[in-house]
Amino acid sequence: MRTLIRNKFTAVSIIYFCCGCATSRPVHDLPSKQISSPAIKTNKAALPYTNVKVSYYGSSEDGLSSKTASGEPFNPQLLTAAHRTLPFGTKVHLINPQNNISTVVRINDRGPFVSGRDLDISKAAAEKLGITSKGVAVLKMRVEKTE
Repeated sequence: MRTLIRNKFTAVSIIYFCCGCATSRPVHDLPSKQISSPAIKTNKAALPYTNVKVSYYGSSEDGLSSKTASGEPFNPQLLTAAHRTLPFGTKVHLINPQNNISTVVRINDRGPFVSGRDLDISKAAAEKLGITSKGVAVLKMRVEKTE
């Protein structure tokens, strides 16, 4: 009886030892230290940037009288934008390739309604990106986060 119990214990110990040392994939498939970049740590998808034609919309007469399509008051001092299809609350990263200045805007309105334009940004965002003198510019855009 002792031999049977000792044999079962030995067999179970060997199985646990072998399972504990095994990996579910080959070692060459394991991530290297190079992969642990800040983008991976924050779980941001590495989506590509796309070129978009951007214009900015200034203020209404008093700057705060109109409402956006999301229902919130229009405020030209906030970093917001209008897009035809992205959900409200989506964060979009914009880069001006002319001066390498970037910012993140939040979609809170619909538009632009001018043919050939992809995004309308607030006056504050346009000032930060340095496009107020041009009025229209081609920027690089990447969707960061959808709320």
